[in-house]
Amino acid sequence: MLTQLLACLCGALLMMHCARQNITISPGRNSIATCAAAADRKPRISAVVFWRTEWRINQKDVPLREKAAQQGIEQYFARSRCYRALSIQRFGKNGLPAFDRFETEETRIFITVKELGPWVSVFGSFWLLEGGTEVQLEVALLPAKARTASEFAEIHWRHGGPWVIKGVASLPANLRSALAALLEADETGG
Repeated sequence: MLTQLLACLCGALLMMHCARQNITISPGRNSIATCAAAADRKPRISAVVFWRTEWRINQKDVPLREKAAQQGIEQYFARSRCYRALSIQRFGKNGLPAFDRFETEETRIFITVKELGPWVSVFGSFWLLEGGTEVQLEVALLPAKARTASEFAEIHWRHGGPWVIKGVASLPANLRSALAALLEADETGG
């Protein structure tokens, strides 16, 4: 009897520790051009990438998060199967850019990082403690020579679960995963 009780308790503890990924894209997964169909195409789509941050007022550890954001963006475009970044530049913090100031012969991708960091919820669920990391981005895509954004999407990417506590070391990889989920997802969600 005691053995069965311990086995059930151990099984429950193992199940509680399972982390999961949750992705929300608006206005919808296929609202921004994905390159799943072009994944085998060579060469990759050339793009000029502009990025900025738009943190909430009480954001903690801003320099660490900005460094992680830059690393994640650079890692994504270095490893992307469909985009090749000709340059990655940071742009102004206030308001959306005047897109025509960035006119080039290449596709332009504008990324705004709104959230990047760990999260913890104590007594927020049956498990008493849940945690993980989250990434929230706004992405605008402008085809070559276009003056207005043809495609725009937001993604809220979370990874975590019961009894999961994460630090900042995984943030560049988390941002890279969020960009891949948005820009390279196929129609089935992968």
